Amino acid sequence: MTVEQIKIGIPKIVNNAEELYQDAEILLSNNRIERAYALFQLSIEEIAKAFILTNALIFDDISSKEVSSKLEKMILNHEYKSRKSIGIESYVYEILKNIDEKIYEKIVLDAIKEYSSIKQLNNKKNESLYVSFINHEFVSPNEKIEIEEVKKIKTKAGFRIQIGKGFILGIVKNNELIKEKMKEYLHEVQDTERVNEYTRIIRKHKGS
Repeated sequence: MTVEQIKIGIPKIVNNAEELYQDAEILLSNNRIERAYALFQLSIEEIAKAFILTNALIFDDISSKEVSSKLEKMILNHEYKSRKSIGIESYVYEILKNIDEKIYEKIVLDAIKEYSSIKQLNNKKNESLYVSFINHEFVSPNEKIEIEEVKKIKTKAGFRIQIGKGFILGIVKNNELIKEKMKEYLHEVQDTERVNEYTRIIRKHKGS
């Protein structure tokens, strides 16, 4: 995997994420909510794949065989992609904090909760596609997926695709120009500060 291959591939991945989302909308409008759920989740994973590759363009030595091999494994791992998709929203957290701290803290808590339940979310996607065997019984997708779950994941997918698209394609287009500036902006110190901030919010809302 080379830098040039990644820069060519990322717009294709973003476009595919949008198409998966649009196909999910068609299914939802025809009351095929189980399959719609699956495609909304797949659109989230697809935009996360582009996010992973974009981060690699900024921070990693793509010419390294070790990095290239690691990237190939990452973009095939469904649970890893789901986790990385949550990170797309982190770029708007600080803006929300300045507008409405209550909403900001709720979004952070929701993100933390989602991060800790990735395996269950991946299982839910599988349950939306296949007949499951649960507690010694076969269970159809239409017995596991509810319309409110589909509406919720649709909102999440749409938000992450729109936020991710602008961020990702902007970096691909101006990769060399902004690489150093992005390194400064997303420095490890800021990551540490973000962790401390999330810890503060968790402690504040513990038991609520």
